[in-house]
Amino acid sequence: MTKEQAIIFIGVFYRYEVEKFGKKFMVTEDCKKNLLDISDFLTDMEKTKWGLFITGGTGNGKTTLLKALMNLSNYLIRCGYIERDSNYTNCFRLVGARDVVRYFVEDRESYYDLVKRENLIIDDIGDDAFEVMVYGVPHYPMLDLLMERYANHRFTIMSSNLTADEIKEKYHDVRLSDRLREMFHGVSFNDKSYR
Repeated sequence: MTKEQAIIFIGVFYRYEVEKFGKKFMVTEDCKKNLLDISDFLTDMEKTKWGLFITGGTGNGKTTLLKALMNLSNYLIRCGYIERDSNYTNCFRLVGARDVVRYFVEDRESYYDLVKRENLIIDDIGDDAFEVMVYGVPHYPMLDLLMERYANHRFTIMSSNLTADEIKEKYHDVRLSDRLREMFHGVSFNDKSYR
């Protein structure tokens, strides 16, 4: 797919996500710039990064875009435009950061599915608990998940209301911060809240 085709596809799926909730889809200059940047990144066959990190304030379309990207990617896989594996395990899955921690505590099998999944989208990183205690032992679910995905070059898209520096501060890990810079192409959403 060309960058131009990707912009059209992403735009259509993004518009659908906005309008299905009865909202008006507005294409601001920041939105155009971000869609162009994301399309360019996703269609770059020479890219050295294997993740997309979308940051910005609350209510400015990050989660809506994540849903659009997930639905578009899965549509392209189902229709045969992107090669799929036998059980569709390369389809994207969207999960909230709080759910990552909840799965770690309540459903370890689902947590490890997220760790191993080829393509994963994590919404609102930084909104999760940094440390959880299980039988008196401290665990760091998000930190461990991101480190594993980094080590295995698994494609990850994530969003956050926090900046890269704030994430470094929250997770208390310089290695993570350094690896995230290597792993993720950053896109900043600067529009005001649409809510």
